[in-house]
Amino acid sequence: MTHASGTSDASARDREEPSIPALSASPDVAESFGNVRHDLPRIDGYQVTGLLGQGGMGTVWRAVETCTRRPVALKLLGGAAFRSPRARARFEREIALSARLEHPHIARIYHSGLHEGVYFYAMQLVVGLHLDESVRHDPDPRRTLTLVASVCDAIAYAHEREIVHRDLKPSNVLVTSSGQPFVLDFGLARALSSDEPATLTVDGGPAGTLSYMAPEQAAGRLDRVDQRSDVYSLGVILFRLLLGRFPHDSTGGPLAVQQRIIEGHIASPARVDPHVDVDLAAVLLKALARDPCDRYPDAGALGDDLRRFLAGDAIHARAPTLLRKCRRRLSRHRRGVITAAATLIVLAALVLAFAARSSAARQRAERDQTTARHVTFAMHLTMARSNLVRRDLPAARAHLDRCPPNLRHWAWHRLDLTVRHLGLEGRRGAPGIRTFRAGDHAAVRLVRLAPSQTDEALVAATVDERGVIGLRDLASHSETVIRADHGPVADLAFGNHGRHLASLSRGRLTLRDARDGATLVVLAVPNDTASLAFAGLDDWVAAATPHGLTIFESMSGEEGLILNAAAPLAHARTAGLLASIDPRRTGQVMIIDTTDWQEAARIVGGAHPGRIVLSDDGRRLAACHGDAVTIWCVQSAAVLSRFRPYAGEPPDDLAFSRDGARLLTAGPSLRIWDAYSGEELMELGGDRSGRYFSATFSPDDRRIVASSTGRITVWETRNAEH
Repeated sequence: MTHASGTSDASARDREEPSIPALSASPDVAESFGNVRHDLPRIDGYQVTGLLGQGGMGTVWRAVETCTRRPVALKLLGGAAFRSPRARARFEREIALSARLEHPHIARIYHSGLHEGVYFYAMQLVVGLHLDESVRHDPDPRRTLTLVASVCDAIAYAHEREIVHRDLKPSNVLVTSSGQPFVLDFGLARALSSDEPATLTVDGGPAGTLSYMAPEQAAGRLDRVDQRSDVYSLGVILFRLLLGRFPHDSTGGPLAVQQRIIEGHIASPARVDPHVDVDLAAVLLKALARDPCDRYPDAGALGDDLRRFLAGDAIHARAPTLLRKCRRRLSRHRRGVITAAATLIVLAALVLAFAARSSAARQRAERDQTTARHVTFAMHLTMARSNLVRRDLPAARAHLDRCPPNLRHWAWHRLDLTVRHLGLEGRRGAPGIRTFRAGDHAAVRLVRLAPSQTDEALVAATVDERGVIGLRDLASHSETVIRADHGPVADLAFGNHGRHLASLSRGRLTLRDARDGATLVVLAVPNDTASLAFAGLDDWVAAATPHGLTIFESMSGEEGLILNAAAPLAHARTAGLLASIDPRRTGQVMIIDTTDWQEAARIVGGAHPGRIVLSDDGRRLAACHGDAVTIWCVQSAAVLSRFRPYAGEPPDDLAFSRDGARLLTAGPSLRIWDAYSGEELMELGGDRSGRYFSATFSPDDRRIVASSTGRITVWETRNAEH
């Protein structure tokens, strides 16, 4: 029946597995043949050399066929079993069925007969280890799957001939030293086309070993036992070989185990081993399905799925997904994929190396170009200085204009303003300076310029000390005079598009049409409101007191927001930022984003500033503390420069140039300062003009407009070199 090294271990293993006793050991076997060490049976045509194993149905001996000298295994029906007609019928059926099977993985029967009243048959001698012992010696999972797939081939061959084994277990499979498995012991096999009773065993009980039985076989429904029952047994074998335990709980007595098998309680492969492959787990679960209809139809289908799994192909037990297809395909073609990947990596490395070399060359070229631009800039700057010393202003201007715009730092701006200043000083009566009478000899306290729509347009709004507002077109010299209804005007502001003009006067915020001064909206504000500014598309106007900031909807006059911010205010039109004082923290200036009215930055300046101004791009802030002016970088809150325009005397007004590089101060004279270094670049009107109360750059930086007592003065700075 079995021909393996270590056969005694197999019998011990079978005793450990709960089973319905289809075969039971009998002492008559030993009595029939005597002592196994000394009394060898005599069978005509065979030379018996030793005992291989014994069981309830008989004994297996090692022998040599005398005519061919080939080694064989002789199985002899025992004496006690011989007296049972059922046992003899089973023995004869085993011989008949085994003789029909000629497969590379099924042990062949050569001859059978009756010798001195004892039934025997001679079969292929297979020397090896039982399947589980072989796996213990070499537990490589892929080898295990390959062995079981070969066993499936053998059982599939039997299934094709409508023969069901009914007792598949590791001890009925031998693995030779060359790794070839052989299926043995078709003693419980049954031909599905046979009319013999389905319950035929030695004692009339269900056929098979309990731990490896399918549920229908364990339940005694042997009329339902078919190829799918063998598939279940193969699933149990595979589960135990791979995961080290039975799929069902094998503790307790045979009846308890039998009931669990019948009910189909099996462990999830993933719970037994979380690292088990999901496809392999799907194969196990399909083979071990409680309902035979849910299993593989035969052993061949199970073997095919095992080989598909080993090859990295999609299995039939689980619907393939795109990810699984890719993973399997990559696994199947691993060597080719690795080669292709290595090739791609080498190509990518070559491409990157070439790109890096090209990038380095391009960077060198860019550095050379940058160096050349800086050298050219330095040359023109030097020539401009040289021409300035010789008072050759047109030549100095030509060299300054040839300097690349992106390299024009503070030194360039200083020379530029010096050239302009010298041009102005040399042409006082020329069109470089224009003077307009205003205010009927009253001090013009404020001057504001509307954002120009063209380079030539320049509209100024002025307020004198009596509260008279004047709208003057400096190109056409036309003027509209507006008398405030509520006394002196505290602040004046043009809208961002120059269409509206707002003024503050004793608790009233008045919004006017900037073209003709017509009143549009009048809003009530606190009497101490001191500063205002437009925001957005002129749809919001901000009014600040020393204690708070209110945002109004400009057309309807509805109050929108109240912020913890205070006067004075400064507005960066292009950047959409508003600077205001934090009333809760002395000397701290908040930069507010007017798109959402949230704080964007904060400048800590020490004392409370008397006046603040933002550059149009929102990058610099200037503030007056007494007679000192400090300029900060808004983004980093770092101090760029600090200077005193008029020693001991605070300036009356501050204004940035459009690019934020220069700061204009108004006081006893007009002075222009380098915003980065704090160095004075130019002084205007300090000899005869008296005090300047307000001053600003035109939107295009081509003109400076300042107000004093009874007049407005305009410097056409771009005409200085003509």
